[in-house]
Amino acid sequence: MICTFFSFRRDEERSGGFPFVLDQQFKLAIALTESEFKFAVNGSVFESYAYRNANLLNVLNGFKVQCSNGMQLEITNVDHMNMGVPDCEGFESYSHPEVEIF
Repeated sequence: MICTFFSFRRDEERSGGFPFVLDQQFKLAIALTESEFKFAVNGSVFESYAYRNANLLNVLNGFKVQCSNGMQLEITNVDHMNMGVPDCEGFESYSHPEVEIF
C-alpha cells in the first residue's frame, strides 16, 4: 500500500504489502484518529500512516483512490460513523464481511 498524501512535498510511504485477492470483494475500514489513518481489511488491522499535517482532520474533505497496472476498483458502498473513541480502538470489526454497519 502506498500513501502519497502531499507526496509532491515529501517522500511516499510504502509498506504492508497487498492484502487483497484479485477478483474478490473485500471490506475496508479507514479510521481517522487524532494522529494517523488506520486501515483494516476484512476484519484485520492492516496498516497505519501518521498524518503529515498536524491539523489534517480540520481540512480533510475526501479521499482519492487510484489504481495502477490496469487494476480497477469499484466502490459499492460508503458508510461514515463517529466511534466516540479518539484512537478508534476496535474499528477493524467494521471491516469484517459479515458485519452490517447500518
